[in-house]
Amino acid sequence: MTHPRIIGTLTGCLGLALVLGVTHIRAQQPAADANRPASEMVAKVSLAEVGLPAGAASATRFVYAPGRAMTPHTHIGRTSIITVVQGQLTEHRGDVVHVYKAGDVISVSEGTTHANENAGTENLIYVEVNITGTKPGPAPAPAPAK
Repeated sequence: MTHPRIIGTLTGCLGLALVLGVTHIRAQQPAADANRPASEMVAKVSLAEVGLPAGAASATRFVYAPGRAMTPHTHIGRTSIITVVQGQLTEHRGDVVHVYKAGDVISVSEGTTHANENAGTENLIYVEVNITGTKPGPAPAPAPAK
């Protein structure tokens, strides 16, 4: 059974992230390598605020210029909900390739390995809401210093 307060919190977090993601840029994290997309955390909520014993929901805005990619990585200790805001996101899960467009929503379950890229000609922007700390796994990374 889904807890209504969880849905409300996630919906609010995603809505805030979309508004901020499209209209405002806070201190962006520099890309770890020249091909990695820029990202910024735009919201973070403790799930204790909605009566759950553990975990957090955070929203991060990603911007990929054409040709940028994120190498294969595994979601350990987190489940993600990705909403494409602009452009096209090409996702690779093993040999399976999907292309998502603006308005599409993708879920990436805990333990899933995937890679993302912008194979299009315009910037790709998406917002990723991560749910962490509800299952055993590594602690979530701290929010970037402001």
